[in-house]
Amino acid sequence: MFRLILSFAFLWLLPASPSGELGSTQPLKTTAPMAQEIIVVYQADKDAFFVKESLPKLREFAKSKGIRIIERQAMEGVPSEITTTPSIIYQNYKGRSVYAARYASFSSIVNFVRTARFVPQAAASNCKKEVFSWQEGRARIVAPIKITDLGGDVASDFDQGAFQQKALTAIGTTLEKFKQQPEVCLQRTDRAFYFDFHPYKGSDGRFFLSYELFSQFSCIEPVFSSQSEPLTADFANFEEAFADAAGRLEKEVARQLTESTIGDAVTPISAEVASGQWDDFGLKLPAAPALATEGATEVRFPEKWAFAGPVDEDTPALQFHFKAPLDRYAGEVRQLKGQMQMDPANGQMNGRFEVATQSLTMGMPDLDIKVLKKYIKAFRYPKSSFEFQLGADASALSLGQVVNRTVPGTFELMNKRKPITVNASFSPTLDDEGQPLLLVQAGFEMNITNDFGIDGPDGPSPAKETVLCNLVFYMKPA
Repeated sequence: MFRLILSFAFLWLLPASPSGELGSTQPLKTTAPMAQEIIVVYQADKDAFFVKESLPKLREFAKSKGIRIIERQAMEGVPSEITTTPSIIYQNYKGRSVYAARYASFSSIVNFVRTARFVPQAAASNCKKEVFSWQEGRARIVAPIKITDLGGDVASDFDQGAFQQKALTAIGTTLEKFKQQPEVCLQRTDRAFYFDFHPYKGSDGRFFLSYELFSQFSCIEPVFSSQSEPLTADFANFEEAFADAAGRLEKEVARQLTESTIGDAVTPISAEVASGQWDDFGLKLPAAPALATEGATEVRFPEKWAFAGPVDEDTPALQFHFKAPLDRYAGEVRQLKGQMQMDPANGQMNGRFEVATQSLTMGMPDLDIKVLKKYIKAFRYPKSSFEFQLGADASALSLGQVVNRTVPGTFELMNKRKPITVNASFSPTLDDEGQPLLLVQAGFEMNITNDFGIDGPDGPSPAKETVLCNLVFYMKPA
């Protein structure tokens, strides 16, 4: 149910060798500071949230780091590869990088600048075949479709493939802005929203259809979900339900593009705006600094990684909550550790993560005591863990590239071991000293009642039995 989630800009890197060596960043010792620039392209009359909430922080950050900030209104003309606003670009003498993540996540912008400073972006094609695409001005918005197998009262010989093809046809016939294209090539400032459909057939012949919308920037939480209010129909009319759901999701995409306050809202640049190369608009790369001495150091991604802590002091490494409408029951686990081995060339990995169950808190001391003693027996079972092993799939680590993996493994709680599937993304980056870090984001859900015999809060099923866990943390070379 998850896809990729928070991402950084896509940055250039030399091909990886089997040892994990990823090339040279060629750092320079200079007689003068390196010239750095952040270019911000926006439309002041349309990008109101960005102008009010994000741009002031970006100005202050650039000032604090001695980075020149260039603000440009899109109507003045911008390079052809910039298709939406707001857009953030970092450049120094080494090259240019375009930010491709949520601008409301300021820590991601800081990480992007830090990484782009060492290793600039290179041109890379991003073409998708047989995808639904919406063209608006320069911008393309694409909608990958996912239809899960029909669940519930389904005969063993039911043709899931034929069912999904009929559903896909119904989706295509109802969409107004999105049209299926044989191939679409995207710029870094284009956008994707993922349509997820979850069909179910009841024993009485009723058809239920839940549907969700995910931003390209998060495989963890949907930006819209109908889970609490699925569409219903007679099974014979399932195609009409798919058409109805697709139309609703298309309208939700339009709303997200204009109203989102988490960084998904963008404004397409009109096709009438002047386009060209960077130099045509006075945005050429800064000159290289005067050299005193020159030396090269290698950026190397290790095979062994260790838990390095949360991304910041305000973001717990592991948070959890029950499904809506019981999502007011939420908390965090404060003590997490783990190690992982990953072949940086082909993505083969294995690892083990462990939490101290006594560090679980829901923010209310009386409730915490009850949960720890009665429900998860934390003093008798002080540790809970997740172990996994994945084969190679050619997901090579590369600076700024997000690797998305579906990670099946074994979760242990109170000495009970259950298989679960974690949807995770791995984002290689660099710290302030140019050393490798790995940003890990992951999400999974589990039925605490069926799997572990834990009673949930008062409320409807399956919400009271289902816990959703989200993780975000850094790993460092072990």
